[in-house]
Amino acid sequence: MTKPMTAGLAGAVLLALAVPVQAQQGMTPPRPLPDKSAGPSAKMPANVPDFTGSVGILIFVGKDGSVKACAITKSSGNKQIDTFACEGVRNARFEPARDASGKAIDSGYATDVDLNIRN
Repeated sequence: MTKPMTAGLAGAVLLALAVPVQAQQGMTPPRPLPDKSAGPSAKMPANVPDFTGSVGILIFVGKDGSVKACAITKSSGNKQIDTFACEGVRNARFEPARDASGKAIDSGYATDVDLNIRN
């Protein structure tokens, strides 16, 4: 179940509806470690309108399990809200994807992040 991420509220970022990107035969997909995740590192600016909905993101996970980059796959329609959604996963940690031989590899992880922003 996806948990809403609220502006200014630190806490675990739970990812749901996640799909490993380009899963290949024999590959073990990346897996989020919710207890190692952190909430948004910045507060939403006050001039952003209230928003309830989801933002689709693609997280690029390094072979060390850290988030290397984040891209928007389904926009909220507001650039600041989209940026906030990616900020929310900046400090997340993953069990990295592994190839068929068990070696950690770079990979992608797609998910929707539910947001409930009230300013």
